[in-house]
Amino acid sequence: MNLSCLQKDLNSGVSAVARAIPKSQNPLAGQLLAKTDGDDLLLVGTDGETVAITYRVKAAIGSPGEITMEKLRLSSLIGNLPNDEVTLESAESGYQAIVRCRRTKAEIAGFNPTEFQVTEFDGATSIELPPTELRKALSRTVIAAAQDDSRPVLTGVQFEFTPGNLRLGAADGFRLSVHTLDLPSCSITRTLIIPRGIVREVIRLIDELPEDATEGVSIHLEEEAESNTRVALSVGPARITASLVQGSFPSYEQLIPADHEVSIEVSVGALSETVRRAEGFARDSSNIVRFMAEQDNDDSGSSLRIRAQADESGTYEDEIDAVIEGGSSNIAFNIAYIRDVLAVLDSESIRLEITSSGNPGVVRAVDDDRLTHVVMPMYVQW
Repeated sequence: MNLSCLQKDLNSGVSAVARAIPKSQNPLAGQLLAKTDGDDLLLVGTDGETVAITYRVKAAIGSPGEITMEKLRLSSLIGNLPNDEVTLESAESGYQAIVRCRRTKAEIAGFNPTEFQVTEFDGATSIELPPTELRKALSRTVIAAAQDDSRPVLTGVQFEFTPGNLRLGAADGFRLSVHTLDLPSCSITRTLIIPRGIVREVIRLIDELPEDATEGVSIHLEEEAESNTRVALSVGPARITASLVQGSFPSYEQLIPADHEVSIEVSVGALSETVRRAEGFARDSSNIVRFMAEQDNDDSGSSLRIRAQADESGTYEDEIDAVIEGGSSNIAFNIAYIRDVLAVLDSESIRLEITSSGNPGVVRAVDDDRLTHVVMPMYVQW
């Protein structure tokens, strides 16, 4: 094998596929595969069981072939080369890759590439997704996916396809995030759960797309819903193949309050600054932050007070302007849950809907009704 490509393209590809390769004491498990495919270099990384990432790099192919390389050594090398042409070739004897860039030369040991096993999956059903809107929807929902693997079905994001629509949902028992997405190209009815790690990888790959990229994101599914075990997602030059989370996602519609008594509209920027300041105090008291909405009769002086207490070492209190409807109300939340949703909103204002201090609160973006974020309250003595 002999080829050349640009360092920045090769570095993007190596970085992407390396994220699929786990840390392992087994030398073969830490390898990535590089092989020619037509006029491109195709890089492949896998954990051998649940996920594989391929990345297509534009290259000038001198002679075709394939070789494996240790991901850590290759990643460190390519990431620190100058942005110039890189040549990659296989040694005449043994399983070694030779990497050259300007006056730099490195040899990286590998294995017989026939020992590198990765299962291909094309998917008989393909749906095109708009990258920008998909990224927004994914970032707004994956924050609610469970980090604790004790309930595996909650560790992913549910994709619910219906004709013309995609609804994403995630929940961890303390919060629920639902985002809907118009999808005119969708003509199927299908539900699947994609692991949170794969969702975060798709977000990362969308972020790496060039601004002038014209290609969308494609999701490839099994032809029959009953055989849903894997999914593939194509994002620009990258393709992720992953095992789906098996099981039935809880029905969450009844968790979304049908009505509310108090509505509080506040600036996302102002509330984010207040939450960041309060977090240091809330950390020592189970992350509890009290939200106290105070509505004046004429609405001219309505405000939202935020209070956090660090047990015996200090208190924090702040006040921000708010538009309040329905009267005054109190509720307490885990501040991390409020911080997470504020971080993924690009809206100027949010609306916090409250029924009582013992019922879930609902966060909505004022200018975007596609998001519904439900947060369970914390029980405190008022």
